[in-house]
Amino acid sequence: MFPGGVEGDNLRFEVQPIGDSSKLEQVHHLLSDRLPNGTPGTAIVFRATRNDAEITAEYLRSHEWTAAHFHAGLKPSQKKQIQDDFLVGNTKVICATNAFGMGIDKDDVRLVIHADTPGSLENYLQEAGRAGRDGTKAECVLLYADADSERQFRMEAFSELSRRDIAQILRGLRKAARGGEEIVITAGEILRDEELQIDIDVQDRMADTKVRTAVSWLERASLLQRDENVTNVFQARPLVQNLAEAKTKIAGLNLSQTEQSLWLAILREIFNTPPSESLTVDTLALLPEFSNYAKGNPGALANPEYLSAKILKILGSMADVDLMKRDMRLTAFVRHKVADHSRLRLERIGTVDRKLLDLMAVEAPDPEGWMPLSLLLLNQRLRNEGYDSSPDLVRSLLKSLSEDWRSFAGTHGSIELRFIARDSYSVRVRRDWATLIALAEKRRRLASVVLDTLMAKVPPEAAPVADYLVEFHFEELHRALDQDLFLRTEIKDIDAAIERALMFLHEQRVIVLQHGLAVFRSAMTIRFPPEARTEKYKAADYQPLAHHYKERVLQVHVMSEYARLGLEKIQAAYELVLAYFTLSKDEFLHRYFKTRPDLLQHATTAQSFQRIVTDLANPAQIKVVTAPPNGNMLIMAGPGSGKTRTVVHRCAYLLRVERVRPQSILVCCFNRHAAIELRRRLSELVGDDARGVTVSTYHGLAMRLLGYSYSGKATNEIDFDALIQDATKLLQGEKSPAGLEADEVRDRLLAGFQFILVDEYQDIDAPQYDMISAIAGRTLDDPDLRLAILAVG
Repeated sequence: MFPGGVEGDNLRFEVQPIGDSSKLEQVHHLLSDRLPNGTPGTAIVFRATRNDAEITAEYLRSHEWTAAHFHAGLKPSQKKQIQDDFLVGNTKVICATNAFGMGIDKDDVRLVIHADTPGSLENYLQEAGRAGRDGTKAECVLLYADADSERQFRMEAFSELSRRDIAQILRGLRKAARGGEEIVITAGEILRDEELQIDIDVQDRMADTKVRTAVSWLERASLLQRDENVTNVFQARPLVQNLAEAKTKIAGLNLSQTEQSLWLAILREIFNTPPSESLTVDTLALLPEFSNYAKGNPGALANPEYLSAKILKILGSMADVDLMKRDMRLTAFVRHKVADHSRLRLERIGTVDRKLLDLMAVEAPDPEGWMPLSLLLLNQRLRNEGYDSSPDLVRSLLKSLSEDWRSFAGTHGSIELRFIARDSYSVRVRRDWATLIALAEKRRRLASVVLDTLMAKVPPEAAPVADYLVEFHFEELHRALDQDLFLRTEIKDIDAAIERALMFLHEQRVIVLQHGLAVFRSAMTIRFPPEARTEKYKAADYQPLAHHYKERVLQVHVMSEYARLGLEKIQAAYELVLAYFTLSKDEFLHRYFKTRPDLLQHATTAQSFQRIVTDLANPAQIKVVTAPPNGNMLIMAGPGSGKTRTVVHRCAYLLRVERVRPQSILVCCFNRHAAIELRRRLSELVGDDARGVTVSTYHGLAMRLLGYSYSGKATNEIDFDALIQDATKLLQGEKSPAGLEADEVRDRLLAGFQFILVDEYQDIDAPQYDMISAIAGRTLDDPDLRLAILAVG
């Protein structure tokens, strides 16, 4: 038996070389050869990603296999059905990520295929151990390609939190607190603050987990304190004296027995809760009555917020029939008497919102399926028609449309958005345009009524300020909407409408919702110890996490070595497994990596490192390419000295060895031909890892920063000199686009960029130099806000 629990007597291990394009064909061939249809037994095919698992299952079904996919993104009911079908023999092949199998003990798994190399030897043996549980002979086949290891290095790196990420999250939390001791904030709001240089994609399904992990490490460093997350805090008091009185009143309301039991369950919990303790909707959702209600209601399984919305609706209904009195205290920051005050901001946003929907409806009058959407093109069309717009505002409005499903307009948003690249999305319209536009108009009117109520709280004599804190009660908003005859007749669920209006104002930064945010979102309450108010997150604080990440890099190298040995002789791979689990770490590394100790420090394979670094065969170029990532370098060299080659290999080194995100790299070239050639050479070096790197000319970069698109315009219609100068003014805060403050423009425009590489530096003129200097942040005091620059010329 291998240490780790994999029995060696009945399992036959094998490693086969494979090209990425032939993986599906090879999986089908292995199944046909080792476990043909009609023979007893089942198989599991492990894939690295959810999408790969789905594609593999679909391919196998097209080749007459009874196959299903399994991953963590499926609904619980789907997971159970797939597992049950596999266990009873209705499904012969499961194509899965590592989310499958840990709880599955099926005797007749005769074949386990790893179509992608796992991230560690432990994971591989654990997953392979699904085979041969009955003690009968079974096979475990690993399909290996060097690209698989690079993919694992990339996936591991992109799941990491850098010290900069954690430090920037601390900066964002302190900024949001506005000097106060406490802030209520969600993970999504932290990431949406594009002033922060956080290397976390807000579209990443692990983004929330990463932010909460960062907060945990900040708490560990004693830089903040996090209270338990509280979702949907309901602040109200009963107007009946006891449960018996409540039963009598409820009995006369013509409610179903199920509904009566839910109402009484809530009231019973309220009466049993001491006045000194808070009661949350999360707590109420755990009551047996609601658990039983959820089991009989498919919507509760499909939507994790279903029960919360149901409970809030019941509480609102109780208030309507005088069983409860709302007493929810909320606070928000509003903009009072400043240049872009809250009312003016909402008016401008509403104007752009209306025109945005009109343009989209004209562009796709009968939308079907997913359609490409360019923020730059859409923004340019708005600007061409005289609207004060920016790509950031367009993105924000589209996201608000996608959020309209939250109890306001049904079970789904008016649109769905998928992030593709920096300014590119796919959009799917979920309602007909007439309905969608009417709902958006209703939301804007709701928001206007809510904002008027909040602004009425500001004393007329209050001095102009961008963050005046107002306190208000939910019931006040309720009364304001009741006085609007149109809204009162058009809105069925007033509580949900108020929630959506508040969140729309918050999303568009017309207000900044404070106490009360946790009522509508799963928010964190963060407190800042006075003694740590100015402390920074230090390298020593990050050391334990850095060590953990280095161990994960080592695990990928070990798995790659197992595969390399297995390709030559499987017995040598067996010996590596035995050594891995029996020798000390130092002894194991000495035996298998004695001649390559430096390799273990790099998150790339030996072959990749050789192409990027060793093959340069030029000590001066190697020194530049392998320099620490965050330093600044100006390299002067003559014609034919390999300047562009050095830029390409430096970019490849950052991508493959340092494993920085492609979206964090900006490469500036003098002309379009140079940009195309640089992209080609970079792709030859690192393949798909180059996707996401921005390679641009100076004028192309200026247009991107300004949010302009001159598609279809003649060259002589464009003032190229003005483009560069306007972009520089924007970066220096001398002008600001719609919806942004002057002091936050640079951070928003350059969100995500950390490295700038400049080719042919000797050819740039003064305006181009000024723009590059502004991008790099050369004059900024905070080093964390500066980009690391390599200029070669």
